[in-house]
Amino acid sequence: MSPDTLADLSEDELLDLAGDRAEEARRAETDLLHLAYQWAVVNHPDRRREKQIPGAERATSYGGVGSPEVAEFAAASLGARIGRTTWAARALMADALDLHHRLPLLWSRVQAGEVRASYARHVATKTRDLTPAEAICVDGRVAESADGRLP
Repeated sequence: MSPDTLADLSEDELLDLAGDRAEEARRAETDLLHLAYQWAVVNHPDRRREKQIPGAERATSYGGVGSPEVAEFAAASLGARIGRTTWAARALMADALDLHHRLPLLWSRVQAGEVRASYARHVATKTRDLTPAEAICVDGRVAESADGRLP
């Protein structure tokens, strides 16, 4: 969209367009979280054929305790494809795994479009070092208010 095109829009049209783009960005962020989770599932170490070959990639934990292991190079492949660093892709996958396996209430609200993926990712990151039981407790306490109503 060019600046010239925007200059011809009314105030209401500008706000409508901004709202549309913001909603598209929120949906894309959630879709990317879903894709990162599925990429982790596809790259579970048990699904790799080269397990016994010397020098083959190993299983590693991206998420917290209770989330499944992932083949160690999975984040590099994902990061390259989505234009992010390996570290950023690994963080995305870790958050997706933790949401799915350790924070199921919050994950369901993300899937329903009720909570922004970025809010849920913040909780996933902050709870990564907790035990699974502690993470479930946090999940029960924050899932309802994680939609941005509370600061």
